[in-house]
Amino acid sequence: MIKKDRRKLKNFLINKKLQFSIIINSIIYLAIAIFVVLFVTFYPLIFDMIFSNDLVVKYNAMHTFFTISNRIIPTIIIILTLFAARMIIIMHKICGPLENFVQTCNEIAQGNLTRKINIREGDYLKDVCVQINYMIDSLSNMVKRIMEDHKALMKTLEDVKYRTNDLDIDEKIRSALETLRQETHYIKNTLYQFKV
Repeated sequence: MIKKDRRKLKNFLINKKLQFSIIINSIIYLAIAIFVVLFVTFYPLIFDMIFSNDLVVKYNAMHTFFTISNRIIPTIIIILTLFAARMIIIMHKICGPLENFVQTCNEIAQGNLTRKINIREGDYLKDVCVQINYMIDSLSNMVKRIMEDHKALMKTLEDVKYRTNDLDIDEKIRSALETLRQETHYIKNTLYQFKV
């Protein structure tokens, strides 16, 4: 049971470097915003505590300062914790599809045009997924057409070779046809590296 929970947490951290970088930068930005709000809120109280000559004003400012501090510090901790948790979830919904994109691009680089990007329910980047899948389909269709054209070319070359065997033609033409036939075989080897 514990392994299953660890696995779930591990799955939330898909690209640790990217996720932690964005989460930490976001928390720092939020902390700066909180600091500015606290400074603006507490500045008049601190000013009264330090520079006021009236003891009642100093006492009231100090009392108000500590009362607000006792309430706001736990609130800030809760806000930062909730914000960090929410950022982990958001980054998971972004990094999951990005990792899928990377794996699909690696498959495409190896010639596999059958792989599609599948995004889970609730993930972000669905529009990008649709565009990439459209691109993969288009590439696959182009390669299929090239393969069909190649097959037709090979058939034509075989027919020409067969017909020229019976005719009395120059050896240069036969040699050129044979070279052309070999070149189309090289093209075939390259084309059939694709999985469509």
